[in-house]
Amino acid sequence: MGILDLFRRSPGGTAPNGAPVEFAPTFMFSAEDVNDVVSGLYALSPEKIYEKTSDLRTVLDFRARNFSQIGMHAFEMQSDGGRERVRDSVSAKVLKRPAPGMTWPALMWAVCLDFDLHAEAYLLFNPKVPALVHIPARRVSLTSGSWEMGDFKAAVSSPDGSKTVEVGAEALIPIRLYNPGGKSPMQTLKDVMAEQAAAQSFRLKTWQNGHQTNRYITRPADAPDWTPESRNRFVEDMRRFRSGGGSEGGSPLLEDGMQFKSDQVKATEDQVMEMAKLSRERYASAYGVTLSMLGSGEGVTYANLREYRQMLYSETLGSLFSTVEAALNSFLLPLADPGRDDLYLEFNLKERLKSDPADQAKIYQASVGAPIMTRNEARARENLPKVDGGDELITPLNVVTGSVASPQDTDGTEGQLSASGHREMVVPGKARGRSTTVDRKQSDVEAVESVLLSYFGRQRSSVLSELGAGATELDYERWDTELYRDLITVIPGISKRQTDALLNELDLDFTFDPVRARSERSLLADHTSNITTANINKFLKSADPAHDFDVIEATRSAQYADTIVTSMNNMRSVDVAKQGAKSLGGEAYKVWTTMSGDSRPAHAAMNGERAKVGEPFSNGAQFPRSSVLGPAGVANCQCQMIISIEG
Repeated sequence: MGILDLFRRSPGGTAPNGAPVEFAPTFMFSAEDVNDVVSGLYALSPEKIYEKTSDLRTVLDFRARNFSQIGMHAFEMQSDGGRERVRDSVSAKVLKRPAPGMTWPALMWAVCLDFDLHAEAYLLFNPKVPALVHIPARRVSLTSGSWEMGDFKAAVSSPDGSKTVEVGAEALIPIRLYNPGGKSPMQTLKDVMAEQAAAQSFRLKTWQNGHQTNRYITRPADAPDWTPESRNRFVEDMRRFRSGGGSEGGSPLLEDGMQFKSDQVKATEDQVMEMAKLSRERYASAYGVTLSMLGSGEGVTYANLREYRQMLYSETLGSLFSTVEAALNSFLLPLADPGRDDLYLEFNLKERLKSDPADQAKIYQASVGAPIMTRNEARARENLPKVDGGDELITPLNVVTGSVASPQDTDGTEGQLSASGHREMVVPGKARGRSTTVDRKQSDVEAVESVLLSYFGRQRSSVLSELGAGATELDYERWDTELYRDLITVIPGISKRQTDALLNELDLDFTFDPVRARSERSLLADHTSNITTANINKFLKSADPAHDFDVIEATRSAQYADTIVTSMNNMRSVDVAKQGAKSLGGEAYKVWTTMSGDSRPAHAAMNGERAKVGEPFSNGAQFPRSSVLGPAGVANCQCQMIISIEG
């Protein structure tokens, strides 16, 4: 049942009020009909609109569902600048269980919905229980004072409206932002709803007033005369092809030039799908939600899910998180824990926004140069008991502090060896001749750059046209597929040349088997996905996408080409070394080497790191510029790799 069910007239029989109704078969939609729909809609409360409008409810429930998942913790500031989580304060207990019959997710769901419907929400704190409960905004009205000065008195009505209680700042916590005129956001959307409702009502009447057949048979006017016996025989024959007639699914034989005609009312002709999508898009945009988040958009892939998650908890819900957090810190803490100026409350957003735990551990270890978690801290995360001696950080023997450090504690410049120095370091004895620094040919980079420039030229024309027409989404699948198809025309040749060069440089005499090597197509797909995702997200958010295309064509295309060719060469080098070592009965090794004095800290810390071919470096990558490092770990990376075969 939708909004219009409140206003639709019965097509015949008995009206909702019991009066007999005789349906008038007309396709006209009168001004009175429009007024009935629109006036009835404007009379609805925000709660009724939420109840009756499925698209709006989808958007608001999506916001409330994701907002209510985030917990809030109480912290105590320490004298050394750190903080410690507090679990025994009144506010902390209230956050854990707001009321005897209320959970934190249920409370935040109500707060989010009320704020979206009324642009304000209210919480009531009872210090005697203690309890924090939600009061629907429709039951709260200001009677004296002002919200801003904190001297307010507000009337809170009972659910049935029969009683009111006056409450002040000693118990009521208002969650509000500036709202001109005090109008609900629903007032702004009612024009959109009225337009949608009128169009829906018109389509409904069209379908109701139309005849109930969807196919019929025509007989030419100049056909021979039909005797009653012939006509009755034909009708009886046709009835056998209906359900239960015995000839269902067969093909009737039509006589005298007869033809089947279709006269079915089609949803596509009335643009029902387009109207439904536009309706949901308008509601979603009003609340900062994209259709892709709701599962209605196009181009959503695993590669860009992280970007959508970042957007959800920043641009979409970020303002509400900060508003509720500020209100509880300003009004709840003084009521629940008076005199505790060292306490503050904070939403646990990091749990939602942080990256994969394995990636985080590698980033932290590379940045600080040592382990950051004790054994008991790790065991606590797995719900395991503490062990004796597990509260001390274990420092590996190859990690020291000072000016002379291990490869994991270097600033990237001191003690940095040249490429030839690395070669001497990793290639002992008789294997000295089987070592090479992996590099790329400039001609290969230029070939890939040429393909990219052609691709971005096509994309520029299409994307700017779509954005100029007001598009809020772009076809990710199309652009990712086109980029892959363009690049796959040149990548196999580059890979073949790199393979031949490596076999020569490593003095290897065996037939390289590409079937046992990693797929160049898979690596290319990772790169095209990263490039497409980053650029489409940028175009959609940019105030000047034309300038973004200028930057891509001027500099980014060359950077993309260099990254693709280098990572492709690195991958093929590892495969050649691995197969070559097996043919010689030896072992293949690789060394990460930084070629720039201002390398990013995470890469500089790896300068000189050595690993067996087939095993990842400490950052999880098999080679420099691997797609697993993400755009931030690949862009402008100048690191190289030395491979060798020993034994």
